[in-house]
Amino acid sequence: MIKVDTYKYIKDLHIRERKSIRQISREVGLSRQTIRKILYQSLEDVTTYKR
Repeated sequence: MIKVDTYKYIKDLHIRERKSIRQISREVGLSRQTIRKILYQSLEDVTTYKR
């Protein structure tokens, strides 16, 4: 499971440092599809828990 800190770190890399999805994928160690899902989905959707 990916922690909320990792979500913020990935979004900061993409927005502030203007890194591409491939560069972030190499640095963090997650797949490009996972990085893409994190970037294009809101953080509120991620942090809500469903039973």
